[in-house]
Amino acid sequence: MKLKIFLSSVFLLFVSIVIALYLSSIYLSSYNERCGVENFYKQPKNSVDAVIIGPSSANYAWNPLLIWKNFGLVTAKYCLPACPASALKYLIKETYKTQKPKVLLLYIDNVYYIPTSDSENVNYIAYNLPLIKNSFEKLQIINGIRKEFQLSIKECLPLVFPIIYFHGRWKFNFTQTSANNNILDVTKDRFFTRYNKVKVITHEEMVEKVNNSKNKDLFTPENIEKILERQKQFAYDVIDYSKKNNIPLLLVASPLGCYYYFEDQYKERIQFNKQVFEYAQKAGIPYVDLLSVNSIEKLNITKDDFMDYAHLNYCGAYKFQKALVKILKDDYGLEDKRTDKKYEYLNNQYNEYRSLIKELYNIDLDKGFEKLCS
Repeated sequence: MKLKIFLSSVFLLFVSIVIALYLSSIYLSSYNERCGVENFYKQPKNSVDAVIIGPSSANYAWNPLLIWKNFGLVTAKYCLPACPASALKYLIKETYKTQKPKVLLLYIDNVYYIPTSDSENVNYIAYNLPLIKNSFEKLQIINGIRKEFQLSIKECLPLVFPIIYFHGRWKFNFTQTSANNNILDVTKDRFFTRYNKVKVITHEEMVEKVNNSKNKDLFTPENIEKILERQKQFAYDVIDYSKKNNIPLLLVASPLGCYYYFEDQYKERIQFNKQVFEYAQKAGIPYVDLLSVNSIEKLNITKDDFMDYAHLNYCGAYKFQKALVKILKDDYGLEDKRTDKKYEYLNNQYNEYRSLIKELYNIDLDKGFEKLCS
């Protein structure tokens, strides 16, 4: 009798876990934030020449459909908003399960990263994790997040079962159009807004946010130094892993709004990146520094090219993409495949995307970004 009760309890627990995992795959974030993972899994196996991995700055700066339309490159992105540095190596492992790109671009924006609110950033990560297919790598990502944010087992539960936090999203997920769910890369109009129309958080507001955080003790200079040292080691680990496994890694530092806002943070970030780049250079891993003063001036990146204090808008993204595409073509042999019938599906996806952007923002992408951003 006791054995029967025990087996029944185990069975019910198993069924409950399966149901919770399934429901968590439904209660997702807004498509703007989840597209960087969901669309990756939609790509045909071994069809992509370049994959971008990184945080939200990479998600906004690299739009595979616009890259296809403007430059003819077949690319994908595997991006998580507030992507923890501890997850990078495992995202690379997950990428290579379905794709063998000629080059893997790794944004290091999230390596130098001081969270303003632990709970806020864990939430961001939590409702994107269901998009990563269940695997040993996913468990390692969750364990890395636990260590990086110093979470208890209880605090880790939303990472496994996001429905705990986001069950209220049912209305969003069941009222989206099929077009939105298939190809829409941005649902927030700020991506298609110039800087001077956007309310940007000030330095004073950022300080107040930190001071009001329940975990404000984490933000002492001593703890921040420990956080950055730990994140630097994550970056070194990724470099070593890529070197050992012959992964064609290219480190990328992209333009960020802190260049205009937080002068001290910008200088600290430049110095931090320098250390990572020096380590990469010794390992024979190339890098592209588009965050430096010279690069930003050369790209003609201005305040109007950002949608907030961190992320590029569609005009800034185009300038960034144009520079990086040239490197991919010249140094890695990526080709313009717009005449290849095998990739006709990308033309169909782009046309659907163009129609949706026209409807939502009255912007005709076919006019070309040179005209749109003049």
